[in-house]
Amino acid sequence: MPNNVGYDYDNKYDSLFVYNKNRKAYGTLDLDEIYLDYDKKLNIVGIEIMNASNFLSAQTRKRVFKKDLARIEKVKLSTEARKGFLLIKLLLEVKKEKELAQLPATLTVQNPKYRSPATKIC
Repeated sequence: MPNNVGYDYDNKYDSLFVYNKNRKAYGTLDLDEIYLDYDKKLNIVGIEIMNASNFLSAQTRKRVFKKDLARIEKVKLSTEARKGFLLIKLLLEVKKEKELAQLPATLTVQNPKYRSPATKIC
């Protein structure tokens, strides 16, 4: 999703929503505290992370505070399809004092396009 990525952070609820500005969601996959929006072709077009500061703290192994997420300057989102699963890579650039800090996170989820050979009917 290069150059078309938008984001919203809700400090009160600690939720981060990252989305492709040029694509519309057709449906949502609920993964407990993470919601993946997909289009009609099952491409990921958005991700919402509830309790984002805790999730990103675990992903980065650094303490990420709500105030950090309120200072996001730029977001990069990419997906990489593998057999049976998707790697969702998120890179947040956060303004800290006089520099930008990078917060990378990777999420692995089942690929909605993948059909297991075990599900084929003979």
